[in-house]
Amino acid sequence: MAVLKAMTSGGARRDLDFYPTPPEATLALLPLIKHWPREVWEPCCGDGAMSKVLEANGFNVLSSDIVDRGFGHVRDFFAVDQVSEVYRTIITNPPFGRADDFIRHAHKIGIERMALILKINFWNARTQRRVTWETWRPYLVAPLTWRLDFTGQKKPHTDCMWCLWDRSAPQIGTNFEPVHKPEALRLTGVSYARELISNEFNRIKQNNHPTEAA
Repeated sequence: MAVLKAMTSGGARRDLDFYPTPPEATLALLPLIKHWPREVWEPCCGDGAMSKVLEANGFNVLSSDIVDRGFGHVRDFFAVDQVSEVYRTIITNPPFGRADDFIRHAHKIGIERMALILKINFWNARTQRRVTWETWRPYLVAPLTWRLDFTGQKKPHTDCMWCLWDRSAPQIGTNFEPVHKPEALRLTGVSYARELISNEFNRIKQNNHPTEAA
């Protein structure tokens, strides 16, 4: 409960755990997935916070969410019973309250690779998560070395980590590698980085859908 209050600065918990991912978290993931396919599925896209960063860095993103937040398609991840032949890789920030169910369902429907941003204490929060760990063990746990601000109030207070899965990876153990804040963000600040990402996303969108001359 204390964590939830911290997430919302004492207010009510947001509907469906909607907390857009700060761009620096997604930027920090990119060096860890350089060898991954460029086609990825973001099934909890929200307002596109993570999808926009991925698209600006060369990924072809299928974006969806359980509700319409003005970005992507409406699709309930838990209603999907067969994975796409093209989009077999997931990168997302799942609802913290259902992250355990999310991992097990992704494994069930045949997702090949997955990167989830989770709270730092996810694996030790519940005893039953040992079953999830043993069912599909992440090959990499990468804690962020800074706290994230999910509320936009400039009060970072959430310790998080990236967990990465790959069905082709040897299931002999899990690597641990702390992830540092991207250098550009340390130098220029998050607000400027967000502006750069937004500008790049708009540029790509205009190139893909140029306005016809009058």
